[in-house]
Amino acid sequence: GIIGTRLPLRARLAAALRPGVMPILLTTALALVGAFTVFSFIAPLAIQSGGLSPLALPGMLLAFGVGAVIGNIAGGQAADRFGATRTVAWSLALSAAMVITFSLIPTFLPQHIAGPALMGMMVPW
Repeated sequence: GIIGTRLPLRARLAAALRPGVMPILLTTALALVGAFTVFSFIAPLAIQSGGLSPLALPGMLLAFGVGAVIGNIAGGQAADRFGATRTVAWSLALSAAMVITFSLIPTFLPQHIAGPALMGMMVPW
């Protein structure tokens, strides 16, 4: 294989001290933690609050996955068109709005409407 230059740990970690690197690392970490936290709450939210059958949970996860693929493609195209910073800022704001909407749906909609609404919202999430 190809062997590159070995850098000491101090040199590798020094990149994190460059201006602007730490804020983007923290933003990325928080966004990823938030995205993966969804998996902890999908089942109870869908079954208990949304009134979905446990048999519908794989469909909801499939919708989430399809939305993730579409979102990655759209996010790349948006970053090319509008710039990465603007795209990330909008995607974080929209994700926050979706989290708020997810929490409000079971509160304000009857179960027979909340379940399908939650399932439908998994794609644009």
